[in-house]
Amino acid sequence: MSSHISCNKTFRAEHVGSFLRPDDLLHVRHAWNDKKATGIELKTAEDNAVNQIVKLQQDLGFHGINDGEYRRHMFWGTFWSNLDGMKEIVGPDPGIFRPYIPDVARVFGGMPICLSVAVDKRLEAIFIQPLDLSRILEEITADRFQKNHKPGEAVICTSKIGYNPAASKAHIEQLQYLQKILPKENHDDIKLTIPAPNWYHLRYKDGQAYPKDVYKTDDEYFADVITVFQKELQVLYDHGLRNVQIDDPNICYFCNSKMVVDFDNDPLNTIKADALFDKYIDVYNKIMEKAPKGLSVGVHLCRGNFVKSRHFTEGSYDRIAVRLLQNLKVPILYLEFDTERAGTFEPLQHVPADKHLILGVVSSKYPKLEDFDDTVARVYEAARYIANGTGRTKKEALDQLSVSPQCGFASHSSGNAVTWDDMVAKLKLVKQVTEKIWPGEA
Repeated sequence: MSSHISCNKTFRAEHVGSFLRPDDLLHVRHAWNDKKATGIELKTAEDNAVNQIVKLQQDLGFHGINDGEYRRHMFWGTFWSNLDGMKEIVGPDPGIFRPYIPDVARVFGGMPICLSVAVDKRLEAIFIQPLDLSRILEEITADRFQKNHKPGEAVICTSKIGYNPAASKAHIEQLQYLQKILPKENHDDIKLTIPAPNWYHLRYKDGQAYPKDVYKTDDEYFADVITVFQKELQVLYDHGLRNVQIDDPNICYFCNSKMVVDFDNDPLNTIKADALFDKYIDVYNKIMEKAPKGLSVGVHLCRGNFVKSRHFTEGSYDRIAVRLLQNLKVPILYLEFDTERAGTFEPLQHVPADKHLILGVVSSKYPKLEDFDDTVARVYEAARYIANGTGRTKKEALDQLSVSPQCGFASHSSGNAVTWDDMVAKLKLVKQVTEKIWPGEA
């Protein structure tokens, strides 16, 4: 049986992209941030770390190889900030943000944050006020986080958005290094992660995402964003990429009923939350209209994955399931199902036959290893919902599935509250589960 669906490359054992950084790499990056190491020293440390994580993926039997996002500080990289018309600002004014958007609420709002942190090799949960976050993290994670701390930053539109080759530079360099160290026959399997087209839109108040004298409407703004992303996919394809994953935490914010209510009650908004969700789906669909035919495109949806295993939102897929699964024309979806905050598999009854789902049933946030038999059973449970809801056979439903950790292990370079050994054990479990369910398949 082929491990592909249509022309899209999927493997039974998948991962989401980011891995824990080795301490050697973090130490050099900290020194580089403090101007105590050269760019050459940082590049050498990155190369060594990438070599290590590539070998680990190969040794564990994974095929969609990436570089662990080791050359990035945050998962979204530097693409947006290098586009024409976009400007990075440090220490942004909280007043430009919609305060009820989950990540904004956790940083600037009044609700306490539940933060899982490693203290003396124990995982402890502490509750802190958002404005205390930097101070607390500096005190309890000094060796691994304090020196790697960067001020809050945002990227905003200041003029018409256009493609600039500088935006592709880091992506191309990351791809080319993997092409250099991997055999040519494995080049098509290389996976690169890129940020979402709506990444710098949802969080901003109406009138703050872009100047009104530049774009009169969201449709005008997204028309240029769509063009830029179509160009980026083509550029990456022309450089040999055949497997891309778009990371989009914002989509799952629409699973949060409280956010939706707050959004709809905001007098500044000129659109309802569900209409904006539909607009985001339409943006993806228009990007896909000109995606290279041989490029495998997937979207990873999560509920936030910040330093030391912090998430931003909760809510099952139920309220967006039909529109997400049936209207979004991206053929591969990476979905979270690791804890109760992601809900049950019931929404999968709406999965059409042309979708391939990567089930994130192994947590990248917590060190406790999931039970093998329970995890296998959960995959079969997901297949039953697909089969029962669509009339397909259980075998057909299983053919639409793969397994992965629910998110990356280090969306922020400081990483989640797990150890290297925890991460390896989780990846081994993913591979063991897929070998049990789909013996002989990648």
